[in-house]
Amino acid sequence: MKTLRQAILGSVLAAILLLIVLSVIGAFLGAEDATDLFNSWPMVVFWLLAVGLLVAGFAAFRRLAAAPAGLAMHLGVLLILGGAMWGSIKAHEFREHWFGIKKVPAGYMPILEGEAENRILAADLQTPLATLPFALYLKDFSLEHHLPDRETWGLMVAAPALDAEGNPVHRQRQFAWDVGRQVQVPFTDVRLKVLRYLPHARPTLPPDAKALLVVTDPGGRQLADLPPQVDAQATLQDPAVTLRVVKVFENLKVMGSGPQRQVIDVGGPGRNPALQVRVSDKDEPIWEGYALPQFATPVRTEPGEPRLLLHYVLPQPTGAEEDPASDVPAMEVKLACGDRTSTEWLLPEPGADLARLSLDPLVRGRTPDHGDMDDAVAPELFLLRPVGDVSAYKSHVEVREGGRTVAAATIEVNEPLPWGGYHFYQHSYDSRNESYTILKVVSDSGLLVVYAGLFLLAIGAFWRFWAEPVAARARGLGRKN
Repeated sequence: MKTLRQAILGSVLAAILLLIVLSVIGAFLGAEDATDLFNSWPMVVFWLLAVGLLVAGFAAFRRLAAAPAGLAMHLGVLLILGGAMWGSIKAHEFREHWFGIKKVPAGYMPILEGEAENRILAADLQTPLATLPFALYLKDFSLEHHLPDRETWGLMVAAPALDAEGNPVHRQRQFAWDVGRQVQVPFTDVRLKVLRYLPHARPTLPPDAKALLVVTDPGGRQLADLPPQVDAQATLQDPAVTLRVVKVFENLKVMGSGPQRQVIDVGGPGRNPALQVRVSDKDEPIWEGYALPQFATPVRTEPGEPRLLLHYVLPQPTGAEEDPASDVPAMEVKLACGDRTSTEWLLPEPGADLARLSLDPLVRGRTPDHGDMDDAVAPELFLLRPVGDVSAYKSHVEVREGGRTVAAATIEVNEPLPWGGYHFYQHSYDSRNESYTILKVVSDSGLLVVYAGLFLLAIGAFWRFWAEPVAARARGLGRKN
């Protein structure tokens, strides 16, 4: 028996040393390769042997049954190993192969704001792995930031490029600036000098400036103009239609898609002005859509080429002036590229977080055309509100079963949502527009067993290394007295 005990103890020490070595190797391999290593068949054999050694220890060291602390710690380790094995990739594959129980060990779930999702995808976010019997609906996604360490707004350039296969490649970089100093704009041949920076400013407009909805034919001939007011309308002769402004948006936002698509006017900071316009023929609506300032909206009253173009024309500022009540700055810059130069203003809307300026006219000597593929890689200059580092990001979701909302939760880092045999963790998000979240989906198979093992291990360690010494000391003091 003594030889058997020594063999068990030696095997346990060897297993512990091997596990330490493998853990060090796994740390250098990276998460994905380490997962493959610890779920390989040789490691499955290792885990089974480790469980066998623990069971053998109970048989060889019978005093464990009379030592609650040691018994709890050994049982705890046994449960931790057993639960981890039950939740491993190989165990999932085993149950699916032999018992037909299909459950994805881990995957990802990207969800757009205002939409529901029930598919678990692979790491490429394209390959479906499973479909859940319930769906998660993303009500809202929010970011929280630490306070910024400065108040001055920053400059950033976004200069997309095309790779060897013709696909857009995203490039952006913030760069330092000072009033009066010329700097090179990254990724471009543009040189920039900040002429003026007003920390609190408002744009100056011509005295007679006003917004208009301008209606033209495809050739650019103006047919009518309307003020941006609800129920403003104009009747045309060719084509014989009536246009009417249905709704005016200060900050248009589209939520969801398909039957659940909603177009709403979002309050608070930010501005995305738009007009909802209806085109009718003899009081019968034949087209309805939205006109935005960024580009002309085509109106097709019948199949084929558009008959009309809608231009939402906003007054263009001529400059800026100090305004202590304003929460946005203004920056005047002088730009140069080759023999072309221009002087421009970067003017954020009140409450906005940025102002943008296309560098395409300076770089290519032309005005951007939103229908041109080259515009997808047109460089842009941004004046950005300073923000601190992200302190938290949260997904506010609803669980929907059979079209009904059965639960609601907020998922954030280290606070997952447990539901339907899975845990949903906050994994990533849309850092540019904050319009979607990516949740990591992890099977909870064996998790309760692991928790039970950790509890027993903690209780056993507490009893062995704190409670027993305290009790022994108390008994010793009692005998002395």
